[in-house]
Amino acid sequence: KDGLSGGKAVRSMAGTGDAVRVILERCVGADEPDLATLAVRCLGQWRLPHLTPDNADRLARVTDPNTMKDELIALRVEPGETEDQRAVVDPENRPAFAALVVRCLLPRLKRRTGRFAPHRVAALRWISRLDPPEIVPLIHSVISPMEPLVGRVDGAGVRPTIGTPWLDALVVTASGHGGDEMATTWLRMAREAKVAGLVGSGSKVPSGFLRAAGDLLKVMAEHTKAYLHPLLSMAVEMLAASSDICESAARAREAKLNEPDPAVDDDDVDEDDEDDEVNGEDEEDANDTRRALAPGQAHRDAREVRSLAVRFLGALFQRHPDFDYSPYWDAMLSAVKPMAERMAAESAAPHPPPALSIVAALAEDDALAPMLERADATSLLPQLWRALGAPFASPATRAAALSTAESLIERAEEAKFKTFGDDGDGDEKGELSPGDGDKGGGGAGGKAGEGEHVASRLLRAHAPSLLDALQAALAARAARGRRAQTPGSKIAAATEKGAARNAGVSAGASGRELAVLKRLGPLLGVSAASAAIADTLVPVLALKRLDESAAAEVLGALAAVIPPRTDSQGRGVDEDAASSLAAASARHRSALAPLFGRLRLRTARRALCDAWCAVAQHDEAANACAGILRGFHADARDSIDGVDYDARLGAYDECTAEWFSSAPSASVVPVLNHVIHELRGQDMALRHAAAAALGRFLDAAVRSGGAGDAPVRVDDDDDDDDDDDDEEAEEAEEAAGEDDEVGEDEDAAAGGDDDDDFDPVAGMSTAAERAAAAARASEASLAG
Repeated sequence: KDGLSGGKAVRSMAGTGDAVRVILERCVGADEPDLATLAVRCLGQWRLPHLTPDNADRLARVTDPNTMKDELIALRVEPGETEDQRAVVDPENRPAFAALVVRCLLPRLKRRTGRFAPHRVAALRWISRLDPPEIVPLIHSVISPMEPLVGRVDGAGVRPTIGTPWLDALVVTASGHGGDEMATTWLRMAREAKVAGLVGSGSKVPSGFLRAAGDLLKVMAEHTKAYLHPLLSMAVEMLAASSDICESAARAREAKLNEPDPAVDDDDVDEDDEDDEVNGEDEEDANDTRRALAPGQAHRDAREVRSLAVRFLGALFQRHPDFDYSPYWDAMLSAVKPMAERMAAESAAPHPPPALSIVAALAEDDALAPMLERADATSLLPQLWRALGAPFASPATRAAALSTAESLIERAEEAKFKTFGDDGDGDEKGELSPGDGDKGGGGAGGKAGEGEHVASRLLRAHAPSLLDALQAALAARAARGRRAQTPGSKIAAATEKGAARNAGVSAGASGRELAVLKRLGPLLGVSAASAAIADTLVPVLALKRLDESAAAEVLGALAAVIPPRTDSQGRGVDEDAASSLAAASARHRSALAPLFGRLRLRTARRALCDAWCAVAQHDEAANACAGILRGFHADARDSIDGVDYDARLGAYDECTAEWFSSAPSASVVPVLNHVIHELRGQDMALRHAAAAALGRFLDAAVRSGGAGDAPVRVDDDDDDDDDDDDEEAEEAEEAAGEDDEVGEDEDAAAGGDDDDDFDPVAGMSTAAERAAAAARASEASLAG
């Protein structure tokens, strides 16, 4: 202590005094409180301008954990409102004194839990009142573990210097005098320090730096903005190195799996030998493959570093979207692209994939979103939509992806409102069109993209993939039970209980997906909304195991997105849009008709009627039976069980033999499906009316006596679990009545009609035949 007390002899020695002062200032931040207190008292003897004896005593109390919190409350570096709240240091000496206090508080920041956790909170609260240039020691403590050893080498060894290149660069960076050149400077220093070489070497420095930088960004976001260049340079170098290691390991695994097995090419192996191989050698080969594919420690460390780096960059984009990231974009993109391609495969994890946070942060801010329009980044947003539509995406992944879509839609709506005002009429003025997704190329170079908001341009470019993802997400939620299905395919069930448990495919309502589709309608334009969005919704209703509550939501959204024939001002759509709506409505009508025989819940059937009436505005066949179907489902509040019997029985009375003969076949299909549904019901009056209507249909079929070409499709069951049994029964019936069918075919061939004519005899399906038998049994029971 006597030798380092700051005597004139020590300070006057050339070079030695400065080295002693550097050592003392470093010891101020020692983990041992006694050593830090002693270093402060020694510095107090040096009579520094910013460290008077009183301030040295205050600083000594700060280094003591027992008195630190009380001393920080009274330690002010800027004057308060009253005379008693004076600053302990002059304004010109404040930066040096504040930096010294920050050094004293560094050990307290390391304790996150336990009885020292309140000390960390108090230290961060005090540091947050400082200016960004005054927290240089804090930033340097985060990056210093990667800094090369700097000093002067002489005969006595290495002597520390007052400043290091990184510390001097931090001071220049905080002052703002370096400008845009600081990005190049820090990247060069990171490469010279071989920061990338630390990844995969077994060192914990990269992961420790990324965790510390992430914590720093959470608690001191505004202060870190001045130091983004050093933090970004280190993180990008680590991300690039870890991505190279992980991708090399992935390519090695793929090459190992694709290696041909020489035993497969041996044609002389008999069956007994093959059985022996299956039970013996194949198991050994499988074990060898698993051992060869097991990632090493370097791979595990690199994977952890890459995940931490991507999450740090995602948080950085959210906190500081107005920062210029262009110097680092190429390196970030080359590392993030492979991760984005695996987002769909990793979507079943409890937490969203790391790459999703970066893509979401870019898409959710107007300043960063143009990066997604660059030619080398156009695939990032479609990969996010693929994760949204993955069959087994976890609730967290699906919620994060939906938040991105909602953010884009909200900003596009705000831009449209500012452009078109209250009318919001963007027709023929550059509204989004899902068909233009492949033409835009992800940029704003097209004519339709000029002057549009960046969110609108992104929705335009990637609308097809977004609609496909929403369709898959709706299908996953609408599937009954724990098994997910995709429209138009076999059941894509999870074979492992863990995958089904993490998927959450049937948990919760699909309100957010439907809300996104409804809000996309006005942005896509009138004709595009009904064609694209309705085409997205309708295949969901074709699932074999359909949850009727989800079906009601989907049908309600379908009725909402189909535009009316005329708008509120009485204006109709043009001819091209009308023809497009008519073609789309014909497709939707064919898909909705079987649901009248499948759905049982009253809410689902009411939603089905609303959707059918919406389709009927653009389709004549649907309009011909819309009134009857509406009457079949009429309700009355003052009636028993809420059923309006007068309206329902009146609708059955309208189904005369003349109506069946004159109505188009597409109009008869939903009516027959509803009749089948009613025959399975418990209400005797409605069952009798349905049986009578079915009898009139059979009378019309007999009187027509022709042969049609298009069969009438009647869905006879709302649960297709026994479809296989039904098919076997149908085959047996067909075999038993083969001779009768031959006679009917000859009669049909003799009196065949046009494709447009309705022929109920040849068109009636096996389901209708069984329905007729059920009707006769019902009438027999009534007669009895």
